[in-house]
Amino acid sequence: MKKIIRMLLIITLLISSKALFCAPQKSPQLTIIMIADQFAYSYITKLRNNFKHGLKRFLDQGIVYENAFHAHGSPETAPGHHALSTGTLPKDHGVIGNDWFNKQGKRISYGNDYSEQAPVFKNGDTYEDKFKSPRLTRVDGLSDQFALLSTDNKKNKVFSITIKPRAGIAVANRLGKAFWFDYDNGGFTSSKKYFDEMPSWAKEFNDKNFKNLKSVTWKTFHPEDSEYYKFPQIKNYQNSSFDFSMIERKEITIDRSKKKPFDLYLKTPNAGEKVFELGKICLENNFKPDENDRMILWLCISNLDLLGHFYGPDSFEVIDLLYHLDKQIGDFMSYVENTYGKENTLFAFTSDHGVQPIQEVMQAKGLTQARRIL
Repeated sequence: MKKIIRMLLIITLLISSKALFCAPQKSPQLTIIMIADQFAYSYITKLRNNFKHGLKRFLDQGIVYENAFHAHGSPETAPGHHALSTGTLPKDHGVIGNDWFNKQGKRISYGNDYSEQAPVFKNGDTYEDKFKSPRLTRVDGLSDQFALLSTDNKKNKVFSITIKPRAGIAVANRLGKAFWFDYDNGGFTSSKKYFDEMPSWAKEFNDKNFKNLKSVTWKTFHPEDSEYYKFPQIKNYQNSSFDFSMIERKEITIDRSKKKPFDLYLKTPNAGEKVFELGKICLENNFKPDENDRMILWLCISNLDLLGHFYGPDSFEVIDLLYHLDKQIGDFMSYVENTYGKENTLFAFTSDHGVQPIQEVMQAKGLTQARRIL
């Protein structure tokens, strides 16, 4: 009988999904919750035999729960992450989408908040026009309740490290500490809602990894001509938002003179890898198991969503990114277990929503009823 390890998997589709769960024998000191934005369960049915690392461990050594789903009608980042972090519906937590209009007709974007005066950090200073906080979340969540259970002898800490600000803020809520990627300046940032100033370990990480970053290279995880990429329409760029292959470009440049210099970079495997790397640094600087600390660390890997919106779920880029993600998850799990012990750790992997195929690609595969109505 395979040894059960402390892991949880909740893979959410637009309609239904499966989930893997393993209950720990005791309350874990460290809980790692990984959310892969736009990770549909169809990726598992399609690629299960090709996963060799972290996702394989979840699937082979976890417990599968059938028919898990989000009970709301808006498959977007903000309501999806709130469903996972609060266990409530939009009518309760108040976040009905990434953006919405209030009664006065004003457009509201979740996370943006000028009333609480929580400016976003920019290097050693703050932006004058960017304010981020969880004020629009109407209920407390897992992070808040966990932090409230702290005592003088047992410190409960919550951190979130994400690519999208709305994801990190949604899961950290009010009593956690949220980091997200600075789309304009590069590196990870936060706001004065969470810190009086950026922690030195986060600033050092940014200086080391992003200060002089000019480009990254996207290499396929497996040989490009291998069976891992033998899928119909995998290189059909006719109907994607980008008519070129990011992989075949080899080098992804970061032009800081442009308005969105990190736009392409955030769709690469390297962007997801940096979430895991900063996660390690966060643990090293904030989690002290010998001092009876307990921590929840949320890692929201959003590059799959940012990529999928442009190429669709059947693309060469998305398939390869999933292979990279599988390895990144496996490496991070091994690091945590080797550093803090299997017996002290609970892992979770989930998603905020799924993704539908590109209609024209489905037509090319023979499903002639697939079409756009708008």
